[in-house]
Amino acid sequence: MSPKSKRNKIEKLIELYGSFCCWCCKQLKDSEITVEHLLPKSYNGSDALDNLCLACRPCNNSRGNRVFPPKYSPQSIGCQKILECLKTPKHLPCKQLK
Repeated sequence: MSPKSKRNKIEKLIELYGSFCCWCCKQLKDSEITVEHLLPKSYNGSDALDNLCLACRPCNNSRGNRVFPPKYSPQSIGCQKILECLKTPKHLPCKQLK
């Protein structure tokens, strides 16, 4: 993902979900924002907006390439997006998680 594309996606994600970590729900300052791939790139996750969310660095780093980070809020945006994705059979990348 190019720096310009990354900036555009971050702006769109903030517009859609607010400036919060998708796992722990912490409000993020601009300097704390990282882009999280819900389906990790190691599982062929894409840079498409529906596979991305914002995360704080501790949550993003602790998750590695697992589906969920070690500590997460079940009500978090990331968790809800993954669970919704797993229930939607037409969403091809998520089939790899099952």
